[in-house]
Amino acid sequence: MKTTTLKSFIGPTIFSIAMGFMEAAIVVYLRELYYPIGFDFPIQPVQPMTTTILQTEVFREFCTIVMLLYMGYIHGKSKQEQFAYFLYCFAIWDIFYYVFLFLTIDWPASLFTWDLLFLIPVPWIGPVWSPVLISLLMIALSFVLVRASHLGRKVRLTQFDWALLIIGSITIIISWTMDYMTFIYGQFGNLNFFAVSEQELNVVNESYVPQHFPWIIFFTGVAMILAAIVHFAANAFINPALIHKQQINSSK
Repeated sequence: MKTTTLKSFIGPTIFSIAMGFMEAAIVVYLRELYYPIGFDFPIQPVQPMTTTILQTEVFREFCTIVMLLYMGYIHGKSKQEQFAYFLYCFAIWDIFYYVFLFLTIDWPASLFTWDLLFLIPVPWIGPVWSPVLISLLMIALSFVLVRASHLGRKVRLTQFDWALLIIGSITIIISWTMDYMTFIYGQFGNLNFFAVSEQELNVVNESYVPQHFPWIIFFTGVAMILAAIVHFAANAFINPALIHKQQINSSK
């Protein structure tokens, strides 16, 4: 049964690794065009990105999520499995994105290098190790969800699990956006990111250097997600009542 579980991840793994290279290739092209001297903060392109390029990048990121959601949809036999495969594909894609960037342009210099992680709805910024760690947690959660399904365990993520996952995820996103939004507040006296003009935003981006990563906030979110994984795994693999019920059903 364990072999069946591992085999079910082969297709999503191949797709996600290939997608990781495609993502890395796009970034290589963009950096060659706009950041030929390197991609360090403050981000200072040799020429400003046009509105069309910026909008295209945001839409590309949105479409990336759509593609990953579809991979989950076609591989999962239930909504919970679909969610699991989506998480897995997202995690493998993200990890190999960094692997291929390192192999092609020798970046990042280390896991502690700051990176612009995402653009929607505001820039997410953090050291490379932080999204990699979250990806590992996503892989762990996806595996226990699929493994439980393959064992025939009729267990679902509880409301408690979902609360931990959602609140933990929001907490982590806050940790990735906090330093940038603090900088915005220092420049304009408010946190209304969308009220900043494109010209003002370009000036901000060309002077912004990450100063502080909120470790406590980040690891609080990590602890919540890890607690949800452990709670689900305990219900699925250790709960004696559930295992006994499964054994009875199998013997019928």
